[in-house]
Amino acid sequence: MKSGKSKKGKTPPASGKLQFRKLALLTWAIILWGCSSVAPRGPQWHKRPDLSRVKTFAVIYRHVALDSLRPFELVILEPDAYSAAEIRTLQLQGKIVLGYLNVGEIERYRSFSGKVKSSWKLGPNPEWPDHDFVDPAKRGWQKILHRYRIQPMLEKGLDGFLLDSVDIASGARFPRLKKAMAALIRRIRRWAPDAAIVANNALFLLDKISDEIDGVLLEEVFFSFDSSGDYAVRPAEEQFARLQRIRSARERVSLPFFLVDYCPENWLEECRQVEEICRANDLVHFCTDRFASRIYAHVFESAKDQTGNGLDD
Repeated sequence: MKSGKSKKGKTPPASGKLQFRKLALLTWAIILWGCSSVAPRGPQWHKRPDLSRVKTFAVIYRHVALDSLRPFELVILEPDAYSAAEIRTLQLQGKIVLGYLNVGEIERYRSFSGKVKSSWKLGPNPEWPDHDFVDPAKRGWQKILHRYRIQPMLEKGLDGFLLDSVDIASGARFPRLKKAMAALIRRIRRWAPDAAIVANNALFLLDKISDEIDGVLLEEVFFSFDSSGDYAVRPAEEQFARLQRIRSARERVSLPFFLVDYCPENWLEECRQVEEICRANDLVHFCTDRFASRIYAHVFESAKDQTGNGLDD
């Protein structure tokens, strides 16, 4: 999941063309979660926002009307797209508001991108144009993150951060950077001791950072999109494997897990099925387009039903 500019894609397929395999998905979900329990969550002794009670959340990287965020208890947004006054308005509605923070890449469209030295870069991200991987161990990169992203977010009044591109240190990218990425996250915690921190796609790093973060976000558990921008429902076997990894992680750490999937707006039935599975297993789920630029009407209504907070209140 990236904030800002991204790759182009094709028109999404109609829902009727999909083979969702609902029965297999639901049956496997029961097998996987039916007799399991979530690790108990201990008391919050810090001042940080408590994410464990969040039932609805939204990820939105383009500016939308604040009313469209009304039912969501946690909002993850691109801080450059919203004013401090708008962020404060959301917080006065009782929301926790986190800012997008890319810790493993530099987006070339950022105003400070020219300050990132070539020697710090590890090459372009082939999946996202205008994104270059950056070595998290470089002190210069850490200083840039603090000066141009973290400090401005705190001054704007945000409650914390979503750390994206943590997974550049995974086995699929640069596993040698695992220690450096964990060290960077610990440093961010020291810079912002009262901020809520959610790490994206960080299952591989939880044994090193679970004490520093307040939640985990996972992308594309049920749906996916390819390099051409075509959406697809994951085969049941892949869904099951991903749910197994989540279950294993939850047995080790006492953190809330948030799931975001990218799909066309007309996948109402697919989203409903996934939402049922997630609600039954203490997982918070959100659907949007692959640019995280829209609040779908059916997602808004579902969140409203859960929180009782909407435009009619």
